[in-house]
Amino acid sequence: MSKRPFEPVERVEDRVRVVLGAADRSPGPRGNTPNPEHFHTLAWPPSLLADGLRRPTRHRPFASKSRPHHATPHPDKVGPKLIPDQGRWSPQVGPNLAPNRGQNSRLRPLGTVRYLGTFLENPEDVPDAVVDYVAEQLGVPTTAFAGYGAMEHRWDHQDRIREAYGYTKFEFDQWFALARWMYQRAWIASERPTLIFDLATKRLLEDRVLLPRVTTLERLVSGTRERAERRLWATLAAAPTAEQGARLGELVVVPSRRRVSELDRLRRSPRDISPRGVVKALERYDTLRTFGGPTWDLTAIPPGRVQALVRFARAARAQAVSDLGGHRRLATLVAFAAVMPQVAADEAIEVFDLVMGDVIRSSAARMQRKRLRSLKDLDAAALLLRQAWLAVADVAADPDGDIRAMLDPLDVAPFHVAAETVKELAQEPDDGFEQMLEARYNTVARFLPAFLEHLDFHSGPDGTPVLEAVTFVKTLKGRRRPIEGWETPMRFLSQGWLRRVFPPRPAPVGIADKRAYVVATTEALRTALHRHEIYVPGLIKWGDPNARLLGEAAWKAARPRVCEELDLDPDPNIALAGWIDRLDRSHRELVTGLAANPAVRIEPQSGGRDRIVLTGLDRLEVPASLDELNKQIDARLPTVDLPEMVLEVNSWVPYLSDFTHVSEGESRMEDLELSMAAVLTSEATNVGIRGRVVGVQPLAVRTILVG
Repeated sequence: MSKRPFEPVERVEDRVRVVLGAADRSPGPRGNTPNPEHFHTLAWPPSLLADGLRRPTRHRPFASKSRPHHATPHPDKVGPKLIPDQGRWSPQVGPNLAPNRGQNSRLRPLGTVRYLGTFLENPEDVPDAVVDYVAEQLGVPTTAFAGYGAMEHRWDHQDRIREAYGYTKFEFDQWFALARWMYQRAWIASERPTLIFDLATKRLLEDRVLLPRVTTLERLVSGTRERAERRLWATLAAAPTAEQGARLGELVVVPSRRRVSELDRLRRSPRDISPRGVVKALERYDTLRTFGGPTWDLTAIPPGRVQALVRFARAARAQAVSDLGGHRRLATLVAFAAVMPQVAADEAIEVFDLVMGDVIRSSAARMQRKRLRSLKDLDAAALLLRQAWLAVADVAADPDGDIRAMLDPLDVAPFHVAAETVKELAQEPDDGFEQMLEARYNTVARFLPAFLEHLDFHSGPDGTPVLEAVTFVKTLKGRRRPIEGWETPMRFLSQGWLRRVFPPRPAPVGIADKRAYVVATTEALRTALHRHEIYVPGLIKWGDPNARLLGEAAWKAARPRVCEELDLDPDPNIALAGWIDRLDRSHRELVTGLAANPAVRIEPQSGGRDRIVLTGLDRLEVPASLDELNKQIDARLPTVDLPEMVLEVNSWVPYLSDFTHVSEGESRMEDLELSMAAVLTSEATNVGIRGRVVGVQPLAVRTILVG
């Protein structure tokens, strides 16, 4: 097929080629990226979809029963907002193309390249609305474009359009660059194929590469994801030794006389919130460590990919994991064994925190009840002692008074009893519930030794006193000789605990009370864990808060890029100056507004804390017409059940289709969106899944959806 050169002949039909407004060739952020003011193929605005625009096939990859392809390769409807932007005559781009021989223009190939990012197989498939709009602008009949798809010089037009506007064919170089980019994304993160497909389409459009066929991109996405997954499985499968791999394979086997496999047992989070539950959670953590996961070097594998395998291993049935083929089965179990020890340790500390919280709350409640029960005895003793003091004070005020003579006829026994009652029941200002908490020593002693033995605690500068106490408590196991005060770390003890650890006479002086010290250390350890002053290295929730921070050298290298992405100046003084100025202006506006608003005043309160007082608004009478309007509106509003509202919102914004399978793959489940609506409604209303299942349509089993 010979190419026909453009002829310098101006005809009405030739002017049509630029009516849709070809993209301006001004450079964009990537050098050859089109100017977004003229090139609108990078996204599909929701406003266009609301006007009836339907996406073409190339933007709906990986068709399934729930997501079928469209039958037509182009939008069958074009919204009124699209045509003025894409189909308006643009004098600035007209000189980019010279006239060409033929009775038809390059309206269709040029417009479709700008709108779809590629040429249509049949240029006459342009929607009639676009043709009518362009023909009306140029004052030509729509029949002038008939038969263009059967003419061979349309291939010349495509070549000229590519040359004039910088488009590139999707050839080997473009395929290789896109494949490398896809492989990097597939290796780093476990992204859905539809997401990679959409991002690849956007990347090609930004680089002004003509989009290939949908099946070409689908095969490329599937191939790169499969290659990345095989590399991931092979790398993980090579981490354990042969003996460790054999033990991992036994996880999915149900032992004799048992109903569940070891995988089911080990992946189940603790449910027993009790001292025994802490011990069982620590035993689970110790069992998971015996598989050798902490000894494997998996630093070369992106953490997100490992976490995706762990999520699948924790959610899928053991039989489903056992049925995995090739290296995938062992890789899934390796990821499980490598990550679950940290998860189990986190959960064990969580159980410890809950148990200690229950112990502390119950001790505080008991102390409060005891305080209330003894209040009458304390009041009676205090009144009796007050009476005695007043009598002594009256005699002491008389210069000739004899206090001893006044006390001789009195019965002092009741006063001694009252003094003992005050000593026993009265509390120091800084006392809390230490007395009752100390009484729970036996409960704490049931799990504390195992808790300190299985976990390796570290601390920052603020947690050093507590860590010293924890280390000292470990040495008390089996110790019978007294605990001397000089060897006891005491910097973390409050005054209330000091009085309990070193009680007054008749207790031995300088000898610490072991029960009080152990309980005080346990309470301080829980508080330090909450503040992250003490942590266990390698954990997620209870680990080192600074572990994921960049070092000084790494931060200096990454600082320019991070500041650029966040649109911040590398100099912090510039940002601080802006915030200081903004805060100063806001404060001045507040002061001015308070002075001008009589409905707001500030009243000083005792203790130096002022209070803002707002004057109530005057009551406005509701007119009868407004009441009548509200009644009419309520009468017109339809009565809609909550499940119907969930499905109605999904018809506006299809959010239910964003839920994916735990394996990050496409689900083949029928009526998945209806099932997800039922699960969301049941969880939101707390009525259970059966209360939401209405009708005869088959719904997914709840255990499959929510585990």
